[in-house]
Amino acid sequence: MSYPSRFLIVANMNVCSCGALGSNNLVCTCTNNKILNFWNNADRTLIERLNIKLPVEEHNTFINSSITQKNDSYYISRIEEAKDRQEFRYKDIENVSFNGEVHYNTSALVKLNKESEILHKLSEKDVINVSNPRNQINLITLGRSIADYNNRENATEEDIIYAYNLSKYGINDFYWKKIY
Repeated sequence: MSYPSRFLIVANMNVCSCGALGSNNLVCTCTNNKILNFWNNADRTLIERLNIKLPVEEHNTFINSSITQKNDSYYISRIEEAKDRQEFRYKDIENVSFNGEVHYNTSALVKLNKESEILHKLSEKDVINVSNPRNQINLITLGRSIADYNNRENATEEDIIYAYNLSKYGINDFYWKKIY
């Protein structure tokens, strides 16, 4: 049986068993084998289904930087506009309102042909290496969402590469920082 649901999951985990790998203030005491065992014991099926995986720094990198932060209402309005674009895109497709709901609906996937072509082209150039169909669809829909957020009619190679970089950390790429 399957049950319809809509949810957003936010999770976190250490990158090694001692929790210090990549820390600016701590020294990781794990051996390479211990790190590999730690990741081999992680639930692959869950981690592979998380679309965005980011290494989180220990401090706010925006503090004392030259990057100007905007207030929350700016970001909320951009998200609302992206949501409206997605609802309009899928208005004629039953049970699909957003890019994240496209997965098993071929009518909705057809609307993302341009993004599929970009992913295929990047794969042929060896810029991106994704063979799992679920992960390919995740990259296509995340790249499309990035374009929607940036108010672009069409997704670009940069959007798909950005989506790839947001989703690559995990099972096969956990050395996002130097091992001390």
